[in-house]
Amino acid sequence: MNVRRHFFFLLWIVLLSAEAATLRSQAPLPPTPATAPLTHPGDIYKQAMHPLDLVRSSFDNWSDAELGALSVAMRVARQACVESKPEAYSGEDLYELARLCSLGQQWGAANTIALQYIASGAEAHRTQAYILSMNSLMRAGDTIAAIWSARLFLYQRKSEKLV
Repeated sequence: MNVRRHFFFLLWIVLLSAEAATLRSQAPLPPTPATAPLTHPGDIYKQAMHPLDLVRSSFDNWSDAELGALSVAMRVARQACVESKPEAYSGEDLYELARLCSLGQQWGAANTIALQYIASGAEAHRTQAYILSMNSLMRAGDTIAAIWSARLFLYQRKSEKLV
């Protein structure tokens, strides 16, 4: 039990580190709706969808039809993952394949492909690939490997900051 607690603490640190990096790399936030009207359709869309996103964040709020659709999506993703050839992909497509395998709950393949993406040196989804790998390892029951993956991620992030 102590190992799981340690893993979740490390995962929490990884997620905070990723969030902080994202916030640092983003442009300053636009004015709040109280101080300026939203003029970009994308901003208005995000604001309009926010309550729906909050409700849908819990499976308890999903209808039987939505849960059925998720089940179909998972089945399609599982089949596509099993039939895929990871060596045929690179960059963004490799990362998307790892996500697909994760949706299909093919934990071994999702971890392997996420690690291939990380090893490729691509930076666009590096943090998300580490999180995919850690989640896959946890789901597969390999808590120790997930902890080592979290430590490796944190070590690499620290090394990048020193350079």
